[in-house]
Amino acid sequence: DREQAAAVDRDQGLGGGDTLTANGTAVGINAGALADGSVYVSSAGSISATSVYGDAYGIRAVTAGLGDIEVDNSGSITATGYDFANGVAAWAYGDGAASVTNSGSIDVTGYTAIGVYAWTDGYGDASVTNTGTGSITATGYYATGILAVSNDAGNSNVTNDGTVSATG
Repeated sequence: DREQAAAVDRDQGLGGGDTLTANGTAVGINAGALADGSVYVSSAGSISATSVYGDAYGIRAVTAGLGDIEVDNSGSITATGYDFANGVAAWAYGDGAASVTNSGSIDVTGYTAIGVYAWTDGYGDASVTNTGTGSITATGYYATGILAVSNDAGNSNVTNDGTVSATG
């Protein structure tokens, strides 16, 4: 029985933050478990990811086996991509669940812009919660504030108590 786990806990103090600019793909926080492990990401700091010619992700969390994904964001995320921009992407390609909770600020701009994206391919549920203090803004030709998709047998759940804006 083999289990892998990936965890990132990001709590910035003193006004610090992560800023990443790239010509290709730019990812502020990247966490993955490619066997049956789970992924947990907690971010309370600021993240800025910009791609001049490619895709930009504030937080990207991926599992490929039975593991679940949980992302908690209370910080500030800005993602600007030439083609695709995503504030938080949680993709469970196996049978795990993908869950995102946002109480912070997410601002994405790109040709295809998605503020929060939770996706499952198997039996797991895809869920997104935007709390009362959460703010999500997506601007692009194809713009979506929150996208929750269960591609097989799971359920898709979205709870919004905050602000979501999409401009295309």
